[in-house]
Amino acid sequence: MTYNNLHTLPIYEIVVDEENLGMTAVSLVHDPAIEADFMHFKKHEPVMIELENEEKRIVSGPAILADTPIYRRMNGEEFLVVFTKDTIREIVHKYMKNNYGNIVTINHNGEESSSAATIIESYFVDHGNGPFPAFWEKNNETTLPDGSWYVTYKIEDDNLWNQIKNGQVKGFSIELFAGLEAAFEKKMTEDEELEKALEGTLE
Repeated sequence: MTYNNLHTLPIYEIVVDEENLGMTAVSLVHDPAIEADFMHFKKHEPVMIELENEEKRIVSGPAILADTPIYRRMNGEEFLVVFTKDTIREIVHKYMKNNYGNIVTINHNGEESSSAATIIESYFVDHGNGPFPAFWEKNNETTLPDGSWYVTYKIEDDNLWNQIKNGQVKGFSIELFAGLEAAFEKKMTEDEELEKALEGTLE
C-alpha cells in the first residue's frame, strides 16, 4: 500500500472490533470528509396518457473511499485516517447485518431517522470485474478507488429532499465507532527492516 504527499502527519488505519465497534448510520452532509459529492436524478418520462413530471428523489455517491488518506483533527492532534478495502467490507457487512441500512442523520446532528431515506443500492467499486459508477466518474472527472463503498438512497422526507436540491446537503459521510492503528509508522518499520535485510544480502 502506498500513500503519497503525507508530509509529516501520522496516518492511521481504521480498525473495527467484531463485538463493539462499527458503523451506526450514514449521514447526509454539506461537506463530506471524503470530499466527494453525490449526484441526484430526476424523472421526466411520459406515462400512459399524461406526461409525468415527478422527481424520483434518488441520490447516489461514495460513502467510504478505500485507501485514501482523510484529514482529521482530534483533541488538538492532526492526523490522517485510511479505510482499507478489507476493513470497508467488514464495516458494511456488520452495518447491514445489524439492519442499520436505512438509518440516516443530517449533518451528524445526532437525530437518527429510519424513515427519511431508504437504501436501494450498495456495492463495492471494482473496475476489473464491475460494478463501478461510470456515470459518476465521468461527471466528476475522477476514478473511485477499488474497494470503495458506493450507495444509492431514495429520499422519503420532503425537507431532506429540499435541502439536497438547494445544495445544503451535498454528499455522504458515516458515523463510526472504530479504533486506530498506526499504519504509516508500521509501514515505515517494515520498510526499514526490508532495507536492512537487503543490505545484509549485499555484504
